[in-house]
Amino acid sequence: MREWMGDLGLVVANVGNRPTLVRRDQKSILDITIVSEEREDRMRNWRVLEEEETLSLHREMMFEISENSNVNGEVKRKELRTEIYKSKQKKWRKLVEEVQKDVWRQGYRIVMGKLKKQGLKISAERRMNIINQLFECNSTRDSESYGVKSDGTEVSISKEEVEQALHELKEKNAPGLDGVTTEVLKALARVEDG
Repeated sequence: MREWMGDLGLVVANVGNRPTLVRRDQKSILDITIVSEEREDRMRNWRVLEEEETLSLHREMMFEISENSNVNGEVKRKELRTEIYKSKQKKWRKLVEEVQKDVWRQGYRIVMGKLKKQGLKISAERRMNIINQLFECNSTRDSESYGVKSDGTEVSISKEEVEQALHELKEKNAPGLDGVTTEVLKALARVEDG
């Protein structure tokens, strides 16, 4: 019988040596519970119920079958955690290498990514101060990029230039340093016209 079960991938699930057949003076383990090898790890708490009345010489056997294997699940979760950890380590090493190759570009991207996540809480001036401190920028920015000439006078921008610039903006672009989206800028222009 063992050879037949082995050929079919079956195993005996009985645990212990409690008798399953009881006659007056005789006790033996005659009844067996058979399960496939693939499902063996789902079977739990196999036992012979000695106190139960069965109206038979055979004692009742009881067991539980879990929906999925906790053992396999725990192993899979551990493997997944290990793979996630390895992946994070690999990505971190790759990022460090990229930043070392081009400190200014990659560093700027990282800093700006962190600052953008904070939304409108930080002013553009504060952001530039943070960037300048992080990258120790000693050069001053061209003040005309902020709409003020170096002599302190404002740069004049025509309505047509603003309309052209708004027209050239792509919809659903990510917001700039100020956190204002393209949609908001275009809506403000419509309000100004109306």
